[in-house]
Amino acid sequence: MLIGIPALLVVVPLSAYAIDRLAGSGEIARNVTIADVPVGGLSEADALAALDAHEAEMQARTATFVVEGDTYALAGSTVGLGFDKDAAVTAALAANRSGGVGDVFAWLGSFTSTENITVDYSVDSEAVEIAVESFEQQSIDDPAFDGGVAIESGVAVAEYPRAGRRIDRSGISDLVLDSLTAASRLPLTLDIESVSPRLTDADIDAAVEEANLLISEPIVLAAADPDVSILFTSYGLASALRSEVVENSPTSIELWFDEDTVAELLSTYQAQIEQPPRDAAFVLAEEGGVEILPSRSGTKLDVLAVTSILDDAARRTSRTAVFPFAEGDPAAFTTEDAESMGPFTKVSEFTTKHPCCQSRVTNIQLIADSVDGTVVWPGEVFSLNQTAGERTREKGYVEGGMIGPGGELVDAIGGGVSQFATTIYNAVFFGCYEDVEHKPHSQYFSRYPVVREATVNWPSIDLKWRNDSDAVVVIDTKYTDTSITVEFWGNNGGRTCTSETSGRYAYREPTTEYIPDPLVNPGEPVTESDGLTGWTARVTRFMEMPDGEVIEQEWTWSYRMKPMQVRIHPCEIPEDDPLYTGEECPLEIAVVVGMTVADAIAALEAQGFVVTVATPIDVADPAQEGLVQTQDPTGFAPLETVITITPGVYVEPPPEEPPPDEGS
Repeated sequence: MLIGIPALLVVVPLSAYAIDRLAGSGEIARNVTIADVPVGGLSEADALAALDAHEAEMQARTATFVVEGDTYALAGSTVGLGFDKDAAVTAALAANRSGGVGDVFAWLGSFTSTENITVDYSVDSEAVEIAVESFEQQSIDDPAFDGGVAIESGVAVAEYPRAGRRIDRSGISDLVLDSLTAASRLPLTLDIESVSPRLTDADIDAAVEEANLLISEPIVLAAADPDVSILFTSYGLASALRSEVVENSPTSIELWFDEDTVAELLSTYQAQIEQPPRDAAFVLAEEGGVEILPSRSGTKLDVLAVTSILDDAARRTSRTAVFPFAEGDPAAFTTEDAESMGPFTKVSEFTTKHPCCQSRVTNIQLIADSVDGTVVWPGEVFSLNQTAGERTREKGYVEGGMIGPGGELVDAIGGGVSQFATTIYNAVFFGCYEDVEHKPHSQYFSRYPVVREATVNWPSIDLKWRNDSDAVVVIDTKYTDTSITVEFWGNNGGRTCTSETSGRYAYREPTTEYIPDPLVNPGEPVTESDGLTGWTARVTRFMEMPDGEVIEQEWTWSYRMKPMQVRIHPCEIPEDDPLYTGEECPLEIAVVVGMTVADAIAALEAQGFVVTVATPIDVADPAQEGLVQTQDPTGFAPLETVITITPGVYVEPPPEEPPPDEGS
């Protein structure tokens, strides 16, 4: 029993130690404080929260200072009073946890004693300097002045240095810290010292001379892309000029342009300076071919860079410089992207001819201008109607010939533009691009290639093709008084195309189209149009690929037969014609002039006409007595038409009077 009692005295405390340490794992040990703030048994987060509250209490403290009899209160928060809370908590977590046997004794000691973690408080020396300068400005009547440069009416003038007094800066931050952390915070009188200026009048004169040089003349900052040209006047430069005494070896005055003021001077140019990104573009070069307009990232205003450039330009004789931009969003399609599509060559070219000076030539050239320079991107479908728009008088289009709904040629606004459609279609054909939609003319015109031609009409008939290459196509149109040319510039991947046209076949002779006209005499038809023979032909495109493969594509088109048009009397329309009416033909009225009345009546009635006799008219020839002088109507007339005849009656002329007596 005597042996077991000492063992029990050891085992029981060790068991209690183990249980206590296990229960308090992750917490600060018992009876530990930080700056006298109890944190024992707290987690790291709770300990930090307790120290935040302590720091807030410390910052709420004020210290009192006396300057030339004036009293000032300074709060700890104003000068950033604080300490390293994280380091303090880390030290507290390690307290009484050294490990091994020593840890057990530390645990036993924690029941009777407290371990305090000290902290090092600090203040912000710059904040202290600002507070002390504020005290000086209010209480010291004769402060020292190092001198400076002022701007009056746009001109730099000297502010010369002078000796004076100030608050002694020796150990001033430590004095403030001690006052804020002392248990008894009695007012502290700050020492005053005499100070000589660090600069001489000569230093100030030199600074004024430099300042006037900086603002002496306007400065121009310009850039070409985007187009920016900004004039900073001398007055504007003067408003932005600032000076400051800088403590280096030796002390000097530093001159600079204030960024905020420069930003105000630039405010009216904001929209001009800040531009969205610009993609690379393709245009036709004056000397021919394709030119790439470089891409550009977006531009933003960089006031710091502008201010720096201003300062540099102000010190040079030319007083001009390149306006600096900050880079904005990148372009979606860069110059490198554009160049990767090349090389760009003339892929195809086609020309059609026309007579000079017709009204349709105006329309051809107008639509060519509307397409000139068009860029067709890879995969894009080009529509001639969509690109050129409706042909209207307001756009300058005039009347020109076109095929009407019935196949006849009519005048219409924009007539003739199908010649341009044919020209651009052939550029598509020989450029080896994909034909999406086109329609040849219903009637053949000798000025166009057989089948390999196209017509357009707003908005129903269009010409469409797809750029099925990996490069853009830039369309160049050119014309003279008698021709129109379309060039395609691009890179079709090395394809070449040739054409073969079949002979004409499947001829269709003109039928006869009758035009009923009651004014045409039966048996006397009038031919209005001889008509056109219809026929069919085929065009084959041979597309040779870079690997030698040849792809054949065929287009077949039937040109419409145009009927012969004949104007005839309605009674002569054949029975199988849709215009047949069954009308009987009128009779040709017998000519009875010169017959006796009786014979005339007999002849006309024999034809089935009704005869009336008009009042006779006088005739001078006795041989015409009783003979028909006129009849109405003549020509052709239906049965039972009333025919009026007029007989003659002889009237003897009056006797001639004898000649007058010559002697009278």
